[in-house]
Amino acid sequence: MKKMNAIVSVCVLLCLAACTNDTKSSAGKPQTSAEQTQAQNKKVRTEQDVMEAVFNQLSQENKERIVGTWKDATVSKTVLKESMIGSNADKSYVGKEVYLVNFTTNEKQKPNNIVVFADTRTFQLVGYGLVD
Repeated sequence: MKKMNAIVSVCVLLCLAACTNDTKSSAGKPQTSAEQTQAQNKKVRTEQDVMEAVFNQLSQENKERIVGTWKDATVSKTVLKESMIGSNADKSYVGKEVYLVNFTTNEKQKPNNIVVFADTRTFQLVGYGLVD
């Protein structure tokens, strides 16, 4: 019976150890909540930097079509495909990861957005996306 209790105890401990959700830093140490907050703030700051940098590269005509400000855009990363971009885009980025920045416009009909792709390091505008 003691043997059975020991086996059950070990199984429970292994399950508990596997279920813990310790966030580790790059050094392998658990991150504090301050470090987690700092990492999240850095991600938000980078996204804001991307949105602002891309917005500043748009033509005045496109800026005037956008509802709100650059802060209202959404940002994600994607691998660029040739079917996603217009003819004037930098095709050297096809197959590479880029930022996709989506701005909502004041158009009455769909699509009512502008999609812009940007370099992940420099935030340089790569091209405009095709929208349906």
